[in-house]
Amino acid sequence: MSIREKQATIYEELLMLEMRVLCKFLPKNFDQLERFITTMIYSPLNNDQKMIEVRNKRYKTIQEAKRIWLNVFLNAYEVQLQEYDQQYENEFLQLQSHLLNNTNINGSCVYEQIQQHMNYQTNKLKQQVSMKLQSLRGILIKNRRRSSSAKNTVGVWPEPYLELLTNVFNRYEWKYLSFSPSCIRINQSAIRPRHQQEIAIQKDHKSIYDKIRSHLNEHYFVPMTATILKQYSNKLLHDLNLSYFSPLSYIDQTLALKQAKKVVSIQRKIKKHHLILRVTDKGYNFYIGTEKEFDTKDQNFFQDTNAFIELKENPFNKIQDNDGIPVRPIENTVNAPTTNISNYLDEIIRLIFDKECQNTTIIDGTSLIQALHQYMRKGLFKSTTLFCTFDIRNLYTMLPQEEALDILVEFLHVHGYTKVEGIPSETIRLLASIVLKENVFVYGKNIYQQVLGGAMGSSFTLTLANIFMWKWQKELVRRQDMTGEYYGRYIDDVFMTWNKSENALKQILENANTWHPNIKLEYKISKSRPFLDILLTNINGTLSTSVYHKPAAEPYVVPFISDHPRHVFENIVQTSLRRAIKYSSTFQLFNDERRYIESTFLYNGNPSSFIDKTFRKLFSDYISSRSFLPFLDNEAQFVQMHIELSGQPSRQQSQVEMRIATLTTDNEHLVEESDKKQEFAIQENKKPNEFQNKLIIHYTHEKRFNTRKRDLHRIFQETFVSTPIIETKLIVGNRNQKSTMKELIRKLQDRQY
Repeated sequence: MSIREKQATIYEELLMLEMRVLCKFLPKNFDQLERFITTMIYSPLNNDQKMIEVRNKRYKTIQEAKRIWLNVFLNAYEVQLQEYDQQYENEFLQLQSHLLNNTNINGSCVYEQIQQHMNYQTNKLKQQVSMKLQSLRGILIKNRRRSSSAKNTVGVWPEPYLELLTNVFNRYEWKYLSFSPSCIRINQSAIRPRHQQEIAIQKDHKSIYDKIRSHLNEHYFVPMTATILKQYSNKLLHDLNLSYFSPLSYIDQTLALKQAKKVVSIQRKIKKHHLILRVTDKGYNFYIGTEKEFDTKDQNFFQDTNAFIELKENPFNKIQDNDGIPVRPIENTVNAPTTNISNYLDEIIRLIFDKECQNTTIIDGTSLIQALHQYMRKGLFKSTTLFCTFDIRNLYTMLPQEEALDILVEFLHVHGYTKVEGIPSETIRLLASIVLKENVFVYGKNIYQQVLGGAMGSSFTLTLANIFMWKWQKELVRRQDMTGEYYGRYIDDVFMTWNKSENALKQILENANTWHPNIKLEYKISKSRPFLDILLTNINGTLSTSVYHKPAAEPYVVPFISDHPRHVFENIVQTSLRRAIKYSSTFQLFNDERRYIESTFLYNGNPSSFIDKTFRKLFSDYISSRSFLPFLDNEAQFVQMHIELSGQPSRQQSQVEMRIATLTTDNEHLVEESDKKQEFAIQENKKPNEFQNKLIIHYTHEKRFNTRKRDLHRIFQETFVSTPIIETKLIVGNRNQKSTMKELIRKLQDRQY
């Protein structure tokens, strides 16, 4: 048997295991752990909540153990395939050397022909294996349906967190809830009544046509009533009608109806059994519990923070009740004027904070790694260096409102801003006061006002919290600067380095806990600490970094069945891989994360062929075309990619840099107001019209509209082909339909106050 044939056999076993993951029918040896743990389980009597906790802990323990076990199996197959790849590569190199040294023949030409033939044979072998497994998929699904044990065993796939004694949902509803909150039902509008689809057509038409008409009028001076615009409108409307009212295939029609019925059924059960369905903060899976238990947790939160008071009088003209109780209070600022004020203040003040506090601000994991590498270049990183992380408890809801407003004005004055965008600092304080103090929300049948801190859903609250911490952290920053140690903060999470005794650091942090009655920190000190999505470890003076997954986090990504544009799935895979390459300090750590990524996408229904194709696309410049698996073969390839990607700023870093670049100093004592106005006018006149050749439009995406993007480009080109408008670069984006989260978690209806 040749090397490739041996690889094909192992490859078939690997794909079979991955197929079992996709079909949710693992081999029987994975179930042995359940029988072992069952005999040790403790079932509390007369304590339902404790029983639920024990059951969920048992489930999570088994699930994590099975995931580890599965990872071991996948790793074993990969190692075997890569060993054979190495043998195959060595033989090819020997053949290449022999042919190139043979002067009697054109060795280079012969080698190329042999290589092409062997690549063809390899791809043929892989296709045969894939075709064979496709026929086995149906058998696996059928066997799973017949198996009674498969329905009751713990799987490796992420699921909702159930805080109920019994699961009221049937297995089809539970499977749908397990798809993740971001999942979108397929072809949602296709099964709606015709008049609703006509409304959707008019909405899409108006959105696109208004953008086109406005852009052409502004940049090409095309009259709003021009005939050519009317022609475009008619073509667009005709195309929308065709796509909306074209019949679906039987399979798509059936699937759309089934998914819609499941959503309705789930909604009815939530209402019937008085349940609460929300999305967990860290796990990003659904939480399902009772209204009673949820109410108890919320009341405890109210008592712990003392940030809210109940209003005796109704400040609204009308109160609308809500069937569900949200995790966080529903603020009256959702569609109220305070939202606009908050957004505006955040827009103008965050620029200043980003610029003035960039030395102590951690933007993301990439920026932290870069800061620590700079710290290491100074020769300060030693084998004894400790890492310290701490977070502030309930920062948003513990900010003293008046003090926070005073610190806001102080922050602006310290950095030379008596005005921002022409607005005096005292006026900014007044506007910020409105945002902070006018937070009123409905909870059950009561109305509350926030008297401490700010609304977590308000954009300016985050910026104000950052500015408050700028004041609070001054002493810590001063101490760290004196010794050259690193201090960085991401909102309410802080990361520090330390080279003195651990007790000395503890004393400083204990003192910091007394600096302000509302600011209490919880710290941890060691040589290995997670921070955000990165794990940092000091190994004898060498910094080790890798991707960190919080214990509560479930391996969720957008499920493959979701009605998202196809490019979204590829982007998610490549983004995850790029992060793994940037964060991983060694080849081994990268491979561990790469297997985690592969498993995560398998759990979420991504076919092995899609994962293989996407991996190969990213690694194509670094791996041999003869490689059986689309993985980096050696550390040299990894280091090359790591260096290349590490030199690139992250998306978050680029956004912050762009914001800072747009900041203009607006200080009355530096420039006279009249001079500023004149300078601004001159700049406006000199500014080139960079958007003239770019036009961005959006359509509502569904699977049945898979040619919509191409059709919109075609209509634009057909209409404006003989005009200067054709030089415009049309960029077509998309809006998505409602996700499962938006369909199942009902909010209060929009209200005006």
